[in-house]
Amino acid sequence: MNYTLRSRAGIAMLAALVVATACDNAITPPQETAVQVSSSSSSLLWSRRTNQPPVPSIASPSDAASFTQGAAVQFNGSANDPEQGALTGTSLQWSSSRDGSLGSGTTFSKSTLTVGTHVITLT
Repeated sequence: MNYTLRSRAGIAMLAALVVATACDNAITPPQETAVQVSSSSSSLLWSRRTNQPPVPSIASPSDAASFTQGAAVQFNGSANDPEQGALTGTSLQWSSSRDGSLGSGTTFSKSTLTVGTHVITLT
């Protein structure tokens, strides 16, 4: 992509900010490049910002916790996105290595987990 900035006749361009975002609509996060152009040739800012993934945290169940089949297991967690802040609702997806999708949100309980060892993932 090429961008050309031009000032209108008689009007000096004091500053402009161009942000180009490229995304392949796949798993790769968008890449952005910001360029600031000013009327002074000595002032040119070039920076590259990369979309950072959210950082999830599981508060419960704790690692190596054990439950009786049919017992309600409480799931509590959070995730912080560097660009968007705290995530809530369906932005938080919980899954089990044995049972697949478990639910969404910061907190919920589940009493239908199958017998066996589960690896719980919050994304």
